[in-house]
Amino acid sequence: MNLLVFGVVALVFVFILLTIAKNRSKSQVPKTTTYKDEWGTVTINHEIEKSPDPRSEFLTRFLGCSTIEEYDTEYWAARLGQNPKVLFNELLEKKLIVPARLEEVLDLRHSTSKLKNMLRERKLKISGNKEALVNRLIEACPEEMKKLCSEKQFFICSEEGRFIAQKYWERTHGPSDASNAIKSVLKGGNIKSEEFMDERANAQGIPDNDIMWGLLNKKLHFYMKEGDWQGMKLIYYDMASFLQEEGRSFFRMLKQAHKCELMSYKETNFAKTELITAREGTCDVCSKFEGKILTVDEALSTMPIPAKDCKNGWCRCCYNPVPR
Repeated sequence: MNLLVFGVVALVFVFILLTIAKNRSKSQVPKTTTYKDEWGTVTINHEIEKSPDPRSEFLTRFLGCSTIEEYDTEYWAARLGQNPKVLFNELLEKKLIVPARLEEVLDLRHSTSKLKNMLRERKLKISGNKEALVNRLIEACPEEMKKLCSEKQFFICSEEGRFIAQKYWERTHGPSDASNAIKSVLKGGNIKSEEFMDERANAQGIPDNDIMWGLLNKKLHFYMKEGDWQGMKLIYYDMASFLQEEGRSFFRMLKQAHKCELMSYKETNFAKTELITAREGTCDVCSKFEGKILTVDEALSTMPIPAKDCKNGWCRCCYNPVPR
């Protein structure tokens, strides 16, 4: 009997200790995390860094021609948790960045109009694409161009560095070859780049835009099941933006987004809503709505905004809940 009691007490004691340890681990977020990636072993300081991989983010700054002086700042020192020049020298040593060639500096640091002005000043032809303009300047006055581009030392990603930087960029911002429709959705943040990239990897042969549309519908159905009107509103907005970028009719999706907004007011017991126009640049069709008060039921019944005939194309008017 005594052994049984002792066993029960021991189990209770162990359970209490495990509960305390579990709660403590939840309340104490680790200050640092160490993991392995393309760089080797990396330690992230969570008190300083917001990006999960600030080193790769720093590398993306050299996808175009850049100088270290542009990023030797307090901001980057805080993001990296170290002097940016230290990481810069490490990138050089690993040959992930290299000195930019003359044609790369002229191409990436000068706009087409600037190159044409430089050609005009030297009484040279201004016809052709950007590559032709760059080559013409170098052929006509090589020493002058070298002197001009050597005032600062520019660096650019090597082939290996570009691979790492672009892989990071696609993981965080979506594929570099993504359509404007996809970019508009990723910008909203309701579909994460990682979600899209995972879906893309598992959907060989399906067009990217179709993959994104499928993701939007999947998320919309999830919010419908949860009865989350605000979530539905955001997805409908993304769908409208997506269709607009594709050059297709988006009004129905925009209208659904506003309808979900009104339903969220009704669910939270707001009886009335005020119509707010974009004010600056408001068209004649929408200006008559400014400040108008309707009950939520009236607004749902008539749906005055978004205005189908809005002369701005995308009606920027919105509803605002009126406190009781």
